[in-house]
Amino acid sequence: MSFTPEQKQMFEEAYEKAKNTTVDSKLVGLSDLMLKLLVESGQADVTFLHPLRVVPHNKNRGGALMEYRKMFSKFSKILGVGYSKSKCDPSRAVCFQKMLGAKMNFIQHANSCPYFATFDEQKVDAGSVGCGHLNQGLAAAIQNVRVPPEFETDADLVGNGKNTSIGMISAVGTKRSHAAKTWRTRSI
Repeated sequence: MSFTPEQKQMFEEAYEKAKNTTVDSKLVGLSDLMLKLLVESGQADVTFLHPLRVVPHNKNRGGALMEYRKMFSKFSKILGVGYSKSKCDPSRAVCFQKMLGAKMNFIQHANSCPYFATFDEQKVDAGSVGCGHLNQGLAAAIQNVRVPPEFETDADLVGNGKNTSIGMISAVGTKRSHAAKTWRTRSI
């Protein structure tokens, strides 16, 4: 499918404004409008993707690779306060099926670090540009990844053990297990 003439005009106007804005709140609103138009026109969809099928997009964060300390810090915060669907719904959890360049940078990075989940390049479908820290935290929990030493006493991450796991997250409460069951993203 493609844009109607009206949708195309609205998208192009929003895109031009987004290119020239320096105000984050305006950029978020314009991005939301563009994503809505892409979904309405059938050029993007809302789908469920397993966390091990998504890695950070190689152009996200200016191409910088995700750091495991930051991932665990943000994942701990999410687990500590509870999962908020409004903060990581399909309008925020965005990924692209067509990745510009190789997805191998992050896969090699993650697979060489004991604190990230390991990924099979053949099974990775998309690159995230939103909610990537949550996604990587869930992937680590699914694989029962050992947390770094500085997080071993973080009860939100490990409970009484040394690893984070989906079982531990689910056992703590429904706010947390909800995140593992409802990871959704927009694919473009």
